[in-house]
Amino acid sequence: MKNKKIFLLLLLVPIIIFFIGRSFSLPYNEEIKSVEIQSDNYPEAGSFHITKSAQWTKFSKAEVTFDVNSVMKSNQEKNVDIIFVIDISGSMHGEKLDRAKSDAIELTNYLLSNPQNSMALIVFDTESEIITNFINDKETMLNYLNALDDYNSTNYNAALKNVDIIMQDYVPKDNTDVITLFLTDGYPNIDTPNEKATYHLLKDKYPYMTINGIQYEMGKDIIQDIIDISDNQWVADMDTLHNVLFDAAVTPMTYEEFVITDYINDDYFDINLYEDIEVSMGHVSIGTENGLKKVEWNLGNQYKSGESAKMTIKLSLKEVYSETKGYYPTNKGETIKIKFTDAEEKITTSELTPVLQNAYDVYYVVNTPSDCTLPEIIREEHYVYQQVNKNKGDLTCQGYVFKGWVIDDNDKADIKKINDEIFLMPAHDVTVRGVWTKQDIVKKMDGTVHEKATLYKVFKDYYEEGTYAKKYDGEHQDSFNSEGHKNI
Repeated sequence: MKNKKIFLLLLLVPIIIFFIGRSFSLPYNEEIKSVEIQSDNYPEAGSFHITKSAQWTKFSKAEVTFDVNSVMKSNQEKNVDIIFVIDISGSMHGEKLDRAKSDAIELTNYLLSNPQNSMALIVFDTESEIITNFINDKETMLNYLNALDDYNSTNYNAALKNVDIIMQDYVPKDNTDVITLFLTDGYPNIDTPNEKATYHLLKDKYPYMTINGIQYEMGKDIIQDIIDISDNQWVADMDTLHNVLFDAAVTPMTYEEFVITDYINDDYFDINLYEDIEVSMGHVSIGTENGLKKVEWNLGNQYKSGESAKMTIKLSLKEVYSETKGYYPTNKGETIKIKFTDAEEKITTSELTPVLQNAYDVYYVVNTPSDCTLPEIIREEHYVYQQVNKNKGDLTCQGYVFKGWVIDDNDKADIKKINDEIFLMPAHDVTVRGVWTKQDIVKKMDGTVHEKATLYKVFKDYYEEGTYAKKYDGEHQDSFNSEGHKNI
């Protein structure tokens, strides 16, 4: 009897362990394309926000992307040399330019009260002019600002070239940051898009200089043209420009430590090579921790608060799951460590993960003619990026001809076609509709029936509608051949 109890206990142990394991790994039943991870104090200065998203790129191949953004924290202990670049094109006329001048004057009064700070001034419209190189003479700078007036078009490139001229003679100083404030209210329309190359030239020659773009009275969304020529961007209107100028005139603090550790869900996915990881800055390493495969992204001490950074990881769905429909989480967790100089290290953890669905349905809406008996919908399951052949065999209905399948308009946008009959399965369900014809009837995709305009019907309609056509009493003929002779 005792042996029997021991036998039953041994039999139950693996079952108990199985259900305990299941309780710690609840199955996913929906796709989650992206998740948001942020520090507890977001959006305070120095806090961060991460968008982690995933998508299929090929059959059983996925890509996880980390978009990292942080809120600028200013380093007010440093001195600063400012190059003020102001748009004085015609669109700045009137109150806009007056407000920009008055707010710039307040900033000048504040900055040049410190004898260790200095300012330079550049203006631009159709062309650009250096009003003054770096000076600490407050009265002179205020006179220059008061004298500004508006002129013609907007030439970003000419203004950036003058920044280069000023910087050629600049000697970097200890404990002093260099910031270019680029203020504009318009799109570049002269010598564009050369300003992009000039911006990159400036960053190569003077990597210690920060270029801050200020979009003035142009709506809430930063335009791409300003993003292309600046490290950081601000949106301002006449009410907020004062605060924006002061915020943009200080150097963002650089994180002493910013490390993101991502734990790959290696139950389902493999990552093989360092070449499968791309980062916009910093460096990465692949390893294991407590039996979990991890990718560690260390942005080092080069990531400034207020900047953006990106990491992309390429994953392969394990072969055993490649043709098993399911919902596959790409990651098991996240640890983010950040630290500023002389500040306490902060750690944020998260178990949020994107979840990818690897198979979807193609719904064939047969669009069956009313006097035929056929299935109204045929459903097929296909894996993402699998080739789908629309040839479903011959559907027959007496008196009708099946013309083929047409992809629903709502699904066309992101479907890659191999040819008229084959497409690659996207990461969503697809509807295709059947098209049927009869000798004088066409049933369209929307299910409506249209009568074919035959020669006989044209004569008949003209007669019944009272037109000048006479009644056709002879034998009617629905079609002619290419030479105009009656088909027999």
